[in-house]
Amino acid sequence: MGTDEHVIAADVVVAPGAYVVLGRNADRATNGGVTLAYVYSGVSLANTDDEVLLLAPNGEEADRVVWGDNLREHGCVAGTGDVDACDVADGGDIVARFGR
Repeated sequence: MGTDEHVIAADVVVAPGAYVVLGRNADRATNGGVTLAYVYSGVSLANTDDEVLLLAPNGEEADRVVWGDNLREHGCVAGTGDVDACDVADGGDIVARFGR
């Protein structure tokens, strides 16, 4: 796991079944036309392998997304297409959260 860290400094409300987009560039003219719910800084995500952990204010892990070689650390075999094979110990489905 990497060591990049960013604390979300404003309320970002995500309704049940909904999503929000966080990004580094809020300028729709240069970011592909995306409207962001929150702009972050100090973190760079890799295309090859990386992770994003969402921590509650008390420090407990609320969710996680892992991709690339980091999947092996969680017992996943990349490219198998078997999403159920990638469940982390707490039963969270790290691939489905990213891919659905």
